[in-house]
Amino acid sequence: MISFCALLRAREYVLSELRDIFKGIGKLPGGKYHLQLKPDAQLVQHPPRAVPEKKKAAYKEELERLCSSGIIEPVQRHTDWINSVVPVFKPDGSIRLCLDPKDLNKSIKRNQYYTKTIDEVSAELHGGKYFKLVDAKSDYWMVELDNESSVLTAFNTPWGKYRQIITPEGMKSDDKKVEAVKQMKAPKDKKALQSFKGMVNYLKRYSAKLTRLFEPLRPLPREETEWTWDSSHQDSFDAIKEELSRTPVLAYLDRKAEHVIQTDASMKGLDAILLQEGEPVIYISRTLTPAEER
Repeated sequence: MISFCALLRAREYVLSELRDIFKGIGKLPGGKYHLQLKPDAQLVQHPPRAVPEKKKAAYKEELERLCSSGIIEPVQRHTDWINSVVPVFKPDGSIRLCLDPKDLNKSIKRNQYYTKTIDEVSAELHGGKYFKLVDAKSDYWMVELDNESSVLTAFNTPWGKYRQIITPEGMKSDDKKVEAVKQMKAPKDKKALQSFKGMVNYLKRYSAKLTRLFEPLRPLPREETEWTWDSSHQDSFDAIKEELSRTPVLAYLDRKAEHVIQTDASMKGLDAILLQEGEPVIYISRTLTPAEER
């Protein structure tokens, strides 16, 4: 058992002996990052946004702080791209400058990397006893841009142009976040329902009820079915959202543990649950085809 006092001593040792590591923002090793534009990129130049007179002093002070920290630098030459920057004034009087690169993001080629799925990561966590949560401070500012990419991030202010030396918050790095399940709106057409169906098909491993709850909606995406959305469809949609919002946490698969498979069948579908010491590991279900129903 590790005592709290031992943790404090270890903390003090790390902060004392490795203080150089914690100095400043730091930079991610591995070289400078390059932003590659699409061949059909449309250049965009935004004018500087108006700033209230009483806020200008704080704005200018923040620009100087970012310059001294090596995050941005003034630009004296012509740049093809000029982004907009949004000053966010906080209640305590401080300011945060947020680059708004939405037009630039549309023209950046997305890099392709393999990312492990949640299932793959969860399987690797089995057997772990100690877990540590580490939050990187100013992580967006740890990736240095090469000169060509830095020019693309130029932005206008009342005191001239500046550019990012390191990657700004908001630069394209991942896919769009999906809306929370409880806030999802009912689909308006077959295409939207088909997308919702894909999500349900993926998440049905977490609930034995999803396949049956989706049954009233199943005929709607078919080509021969006319699109209508009535109360029965809305009830099914709401029930699915409710089920997704309270699905149980699945246990990590332990191949050495004892497992039990429970099955169920009805005139409409088949279900199975893999249990590990009484805890669900995965749910499997599907509806019967018309031929199977007969």
